[in-house]
Amino acid sequence: RRLFGGLKQRTVLVVGAGEMATRAATALAALPGGTYVVANRTRATAEVLAKDLAGATVVGLEEVAERLCAAHVAIFAGGGDPLSRAACEAAVAKRRDPLLLLDYGMPRCIDPAVTEIPGVFLYDLEATEALMAKSLEGRREAVTVAETILTEELEAFRAWHRTRRAAPAIRSLHAWAEDIRKTELAHLPDDTPAALRDTMDRLTRRIVDRILRRPTARVRQGVEAGDPALPTPDALRNVFGLDDVKTLEDEAASHRAPPTGSPPTPDATDPDASRDEAS
Repeated sequence: RRLFGGLKQRTVLVVGAGEMATRAATALAALPGGTYVVANRTRATAEVLAKDLAGATVVGLEEVAERLCAAHVAIFAGGGDPLSRAACEAAVAKRRDPLLLLDYGMPRCIDPAVTEIPGVFLYDLEATEALMAKSLEGRREAVTVAETILTEELEAFRAWHRTRRAAPAIRSLHAWAEDIRKTELAHLPDDTPAALRDTMDRLTRRIVDRILRRPTARVRQGVEAGDPALPTPDALRNVFGLDDVKTLEDEAASHRAPPTGSPPTPDATDPDASRDEAS
């Protein structure tokens, strides 16, 4: 990838058709667009590998030198004589593209001196091992970073999940307050202008939201942090009687709008309502 950006319109020469050659060629085939030539002493074995390489050409070992002249990548993994520096120089003498050589033979199939030729890059088993070690080191460093991110995100999820315990109580509180707000707005006279009704609706909505904002925020904080000093969802239910269905129904009935033209009947159990009526 660094040399060619991929294998599109590139030629790959595979010398050998054993296990190492097959694995290396199959790995390269993951990069699309390459053209493959398989050279091996036994043609039948080469044809088996060629079937997995999208119509690769099969040739004999005597054609390696000729095919190397047009190759961009060459895999040597057994079979034939080792590639000498002189043969490599002859192959790249009239070309401009770089040549990547992969030597997976034991013993080596390519003379290490080919690295002295301009434009020739050789990776044998030792170089490949060093390359993999460097890659693994980078991955190990990335694991630490990934674990830190995972820990932070997991804790954030746990905190969010804990706050979900407060959601039902908070919804009940807002529904209870909204019911009271709408019931009180229903007491406005029938001849109240629409503009005034809209103003009263927005004003009371803002008042209710501001009043409830602080207690609900403290309940969420208490659940998220597990702080016993802060109010809990149960405390919110107890303070406002949110679990007492009969109480909620009685309050809704007592705040229901009276017939047109009749003054609202104060709730005898509501001291504030009694004081307002007295005034």
